Amino acid sequence: MRICALMRRWWASTSLSIPDLEKREVAFESQRPGNFIRHLRFDGEEALRQTLNERCAVSLYYSVTKQVGNRIIRDLIIDVDVKGDDWKASVELALEEIKLLYETVEREFGLKGIVNFSGLKGFHLRYNVNEDSPWAIMTKRGYERLAAYLSSLPTLQYNIRGRVVDICRLHPTGSCYRAALQLQFRYVDTLVLTREEGLIRALRSINPKSGLAAVPLDTLDIDVDILIDRASPIKEEYDVTLKEKVKIPWGREIGPGRVSVNYHELLYLLLHGFL
Repeated sequence: MRICALMRRWWASTSLSIPDLEKREVAFESQRPGNFIRHLRFDGEEALRQTLNERCAVSLYYSVTKQVGNRIIRDLIIDVDVKGDDWKASVELALEEIKLLYETVEREFGLKGIVNFSGLKGFHLRYNVNEDSPWAIMTKRGYERLAAYLSSLPTLQYNIRGRVVDICRLHPTGSCYRAALQLQFRYVDTLVLTREEGLIRALRSINPKSGLAAVPLDTLDIDVDILIDRASPIKEEYDVTLKEKVKIPWGREIGPGRVSVNYHELLYLLLHGFL
């Protein structure tokens, strides 16, 4: 299959940066979006890369929890996703929100995270929690209170302080004086924030919905066009024939007829059945 050859090239050339890989569940979509293979464990990057090539993986995920001895430790993951017809405008809105979240969590809780583009319209703010961190003892109820703190639901504005009391104990100054910030966040996926089990897209994994890669941001002051360029690093051109006009989510309209597409546009066309 052509998609397998394209993905083998991708996995051979990209870094598989999963923190504490051997302590986590790994999953991937094989050959097509939605065909998940889950509950896998790997001792190292090379074993993982070999499996991705053999099974024609089109995307890669890992669990938000990890096994450390007899303990299950959950990373802090904040997902911001904006749904809208205008792709560029949605990404710009999500980027503004993730900037505010990054600054708020650093200021309120003293944590520095990693932000990555999801490959479609959103961003992930990730905090790798180690066993010595006070966040390692966080329960589901604690994360629900954090979600309430970050939620935009107006029904929470009167009882918000009572609901974040456990989170406040993790605050370096012992106070959550900016509880009113809950009115500023509109696009936080609270399900991702509060669920006890779950998967997150690995860095440099292809997003099948777009054909773009999930990439880390070294700065939050980034232009969307530059972001697209970083998420589509392979620039080679391929000639294809389309029977209908196709709108690439992050770019141009192409076809019908004979057109030239780059590697990531070709992935999108193959994964969505246009070829």
